[in-house]
Amino acid sequence: MVKDTAYLDIGGWVGPTALIATELGAKKVFVVEPNPMNFINLLTTQFSNKDLLDKWTILNLCVSSSRGFLQIGPIDGIMNSSSATNIRDQKGVEVLSVLFEDILDPQSVYSLIKIDIEGAEEFIIQDLRVFFNTNAAIWLSIHPPFYQDKAGVFENLYSLNDIYHPTDENNTVISWDEVKLKIMSDDKLPEWGTKYGNFFEIGLLPKGN
Repeated sequence: MVKDTAYLDIGGWVGPTALIATELGAKKVFVVEPNPMNFINLLTTQFSNKDLLDKWTILNLCVSSSRGFLQIGPIDGIMNSSSATNIRDQKGVEVLSVLFEDILDPQSVYSLIKIDIEGAEEFIIQDLRVFFNTNAAIWLSIHPPFYQDKAGVFENLYSLNDIYHPTDENNTVISWDEVKLKIMSDDKLPEWGTKYGNFFEIGLLPKGN
């Protein structure tokens, strides 16, 4: 996060990373959160802190590969303020779905884009190309246990090789082979994952940076 630039938080949950970006000096913070309970919590945080009124723009939307309406859920997770919003056939709530290009503010200069959408990244990885012209780094959460086609997810990620370097949490460039190994692993609790399973993050750094 570069001071006095914009931060885009896709899958903002109840705002922890948006608050960190604000503290680090973000000029503008855009938060996309489909869960209506989380959206209410975000609004409460914003209106309880006057300094956030001008800086935060909160959108109750989900991002997908098409415009329209999609189901998120399940409903018990939503009512518990869970950020589980992966697009599946399940009982949940209907939310407006938009494309990445719909949420980009042409007046803002972005330095960081965070995407944590609980497995739904499987459907939008190729669309990440729209962010290359912003010159922003992307911090992408990966959820292999939720994927219908793990190999396809990796191939779509690798197709970005012409414009992005994959990086670790220290902003050090890593190999695509390492990314593939982690995505394709059948280990339910790998050393790089969390206590909940094979969930991890990678950075996508625009080539030339």
